[in-house]
Amino acid sequence: MCEVVACATIGNVVKIGGNGRTRDSLMDVGEVPRQEGIRTMAKNEWQFEEIDADQVTGTPRGRKSSVDPQLIDAFRGLTAGRAIRIPSQKLDPTADNYRNEKARVSAMLRSAMRAAGHDDFSIIFSPEGVPQIKVK
Repeated sequence: MCEVVACATIGNVVKIGGNGRTRDSLMDVGEVPRQEGIRTMAKNEWQFEEIDADQVTGTPRGRKSSVDPQLIDAFRGLTAGRAIRIPSQKLDPTADNYRNEKARVSAMLRSAMRAAGHDDFSIIFSPEGVPQIKVK
């Protein structure tokens, strides 16, 4: 397998190369198709096309975030100086994916707390891996 480390557009010809040090090390790969009103610029492995703003299209993002209403209701009653433990979301601190799971659970709890109207809170995991939320 060959890795391209340099790409350049010289005139209408795209050139690629393995070491990217000199223009002579670049190899012809063919003509670049040009379209009226579209300018193509290449810099290293990036390729850019300047287009009219009305040509911009998009796709919807991934799945829609949904927060469990039961969590929101439980968090709504919390007041400053109070905390809540969620043993049902206990994680194994010795697991290889503990940090990823901790981030996932924290994000879910953070979303629920914000949906419940809390802005000033902290999420702390106990040494056993149980998430706890403290309202400041």
